Amino acid sequence: MMKPIKNRNLACLILMLAFIGLLMAGCQGNQPKAHSQAKVYYTCSMHPQVHKDKPGNCPICGMKLIKVEETNQKDTASLDTPLYYLTQPVTQTVTGSFKTFIPVKGSAEDTVTADGMIDFDQRDINGVTSRVAGRIDKLYVKYSGQSIAKGQPLMEIYSPELLSVQRELLQTMRENDAPLIKALKAKLRNLGMHQSEIQKVTESGKPLPQITIFSPYQGIARPINNQGLDNSTPELLDIRKGMYVDAGQSIFAIQDITRRWALLHVFASDMAFIQKGDPVSLYAEASPDQIIGGQVDFIPPYRTESEKTTTVRVYLKNLPVNWKIGTLVRGRIVIGHEDRDLYVPLSAVNRLGMRSVVWVKDRNSNDVFHARTVQTGIRTEDSIEILSGIEVGDQIVENAAYMVGSDSFIQ
Repeated sequence: MMKPIKNRNLACLILMLAFIGLLMAGCQGNQPKAHSQAKVYYTCSMHPQVHKDKPGNCPICGMKLIKVEETNQKDTASLDTPLYYLTQPVTQTVTGSFKTFIPVKGSAEDTVTADGMIDFDQRDINGVTSRVAGRIDKLYVKYSGQSIAKGQPLMEIYSPELLSVQRELLQTMRENDAPLIKALKAKLRNLGMHQSEIQKVTESGKPLPQITIFSPYQGIARPINNQGLDNSTPELLDIRKGMYVDAGQSIFAIQDITRRWALLHVFASDMAFIQKGDPVSLYAEASPDQIIGGQVDFIPPYRTESEKTTTVRVYLKNLPVNWKIGTLVRGRIVIGHEDRDLYVPLSAVNRLGMRSVVWVKDRNSNDVFHARTVQTGIRTEDSIEILSGIEVGDQIVENAAYMVGSDSFIQ
C-alpha cells in the first residue's frame, strides 16, 4: 500500500525542482545588462554614411533604409586594423586591392630630342598702314621675301583728300596766312605726304595727283594675311595696282631679318617634362659637330588634344653663317631639374569641376586608400602635373575611376 505514495512524492519533488529552475532563469533574465543601451538609426546598405532617425528612402540612391541597432559596447576588433576603415564613408576612405604607383621627379641627365627649323623671329614684324583713303597707282614692292630698305618707296597712291588739302594750302599761300599755312603743312605730313613732296607743291604752285608711301622699316616683305614664308617660291603680296585702300588699312608687313629663332616640334607625350628656361643644344643635320646653345624661351599656353606635337621656341642671337632660314635642326632639351613638380597619369585623378582628387595609400595600413585634394598644372595627352597635395613616396592609385561609384560624391 506504500508504493503509490512514494511515486507521488517523487513526482512532486521533480515538479518542484523544475519550478525552481524556471524561477531562477527568469530572475536572471530580468537583471539589467551593463552597457546594453542600444542606439537605433536607419541607414542605406549602399551608402553607410547616411544616418536617419526614422524609416524612409536613401537620399542618394533611393533604396529603402534598413534598421541598425548600435550598442556602446566596445568592438573586439582593434582600431588599428583595416576593419576600422570599413566604418568610414566610401567617399573619403576605400579599402581594397588596387594597382598603385609612386610618382617620381626626373633626373638631371634626362633629355628630350625634337626636330625643327630656323625661321625669322615673328615678333619683329612691322606693319605699314595707309593714312588716307585712295587708289594704288603704282607698286614698287610686289613679292614676299623682297628686300626693303628704310626710306625706300613702297607705292604711289591717288587720294582726293590729299588733293583737296594741297589746293587749300596753295590758296592760303596766296592769301599769305602764315599760321594757317603752317597748320596745313602739318596736316599733309600727318596724312602721309613726305616733306620733299610738300616742298615741291609750294615751289611749283601745283598739287601732286599722287603721293609716294615710303618704308619706315628695313627688312623683307611678308604677306599681311599669311605670316608664313615659303623661300622656295616668292608669292605675290595681298595688294595690287588699281586697288582701293581705306585710311588705317594695313598694306605691307615688313619682317626684321636681324633676329631669328628655332622652332622645335616636341611630341605631346614629352611636353609634361619641359619647362621654360630648360637648356637646349642645337645642331644642323648637315653639320652635327657645330652645336649652338640656347634655352626654351616660349611654350604655347594651351594645346588641343588632337595635336601630336607642340612647337616651342628658342630665341637665337648669333648663328653660323651656313645656318639660313629654313635650315633643319635638331635640339636636345635637358629636363629633370630638382625643382620639378610631380606628374601622374590622367587616369589617377578624379576631376570634379574646379577640384581634383587622387587616392593615396595609407602608410600605416595595407589596402586602405584616402581621397586627397591636389592642385594640378600642365595637362598633356596622357599625364597631368601635380603642383601640391602629394609628396615623393606617396603611393597613388593608378585608376581612380575604380574607387567610387558613379553616384557617390567625393568629400
